[in-house]
Amino acid sequence: MAKKDAFKIPHETDIFHIFGAKKFDTAAFWGRVNKLMDERDYPGVILISNFDPEDGVLAHYEIVSKGQSSQGLRLTQMDDYNLHLELPWLASWADVELAFAIMQTLEAKYKHLEVYLDDNIEQPIALVDQNIEAMMTKRAHNMASVLEYNFTHNVALGVPGTRREYIPDSLDPECDEKEYKEAITDAFENFVAVQWMYEDCTDSGLANVTSPEGEKFQMRFLTNLDDTFVGCCQKLSLRPTDESYTKLVDIADFCEAMEDSEYFEAVDRMQFVLRMMPPKEWDQMVKDLKGQVIS
Repeated sequence: MAKKDAFKIPHETDIFHIFGAKKFDTAAFWGRVNKLMDERDYPGVILISNFDPEDGVLAHYEIVSKGQSSQGLRLTQMDDYNLHLELPWLASWADVELAFAIMQTLEAKYKHLEVYLDDNIEQPIALVDQNIEAMMTKRAHNMASVLEYNFTHNVALGVPGTRREYIPDSLDPECDEKEYKEAITDAFENFVAVQWMYEDCTDSGLANVTSPEGEKFQMRFLTNLDDTFVGCCQKLSLRPTDESYTKLVDIADFCEAMEDSEYFEAVDRMQFVLRMMPPKEWDQMVKDLKGQVIS
């Protein structure tokens, strides 16, 4: 992939318009999709959530491959013959394979099925390996543009995942080709990991706060009750075990103070996991942290 091909952001989801799926029945369908994914070396559990349809459509399905999806898929049953399948702009390789496994399973079942991509109504898209690779390449370009944007604008642009947000690193577009490709691969692997590796953790609560001085910020509540996944925010609210006071700590100050702690694990540029610690260590940590005591 040539570096010069990186897209500008933001990007849009690809939508596959599927015609001819007469009376789409999910009873045995997902088992066939799962088998096809196994054959493509993406074994695992496919999770399907059925949401109440909006006006004018029959059903909505959110579909992910457990442990392998970054953004998952959305399948909409428009009527008795037509489906829409949405493939997000930063879908993982497994998401792309899952999308085509769904469409290929439909193609095997419905003799007159036709699939059109986005606004191209002139020519159906062939459900072949070449187009699977093209969808993957497009998403590699998309991830590259996020990494480059973070570098050129000196920001930490986040991207939404199927479960959690992910904050990719930055990447100098002038770096050598090997480093460039490795950075994109690493970013996708980390994106998937953020979604699935921390299922044992409790997500920290989030609040939008306005201080008496009029400062607005996002604050998360961090306790020592569980192993905790701490998402993006500007400040943390912490209390000692006896809850005798509350301390507000800037997120950057907290990460700097804790980076060498055995209980601290950085997830990406702005998110981390904090494991439970002995109460005495927790209390000492809260006491030592630089911050504002508010009560």
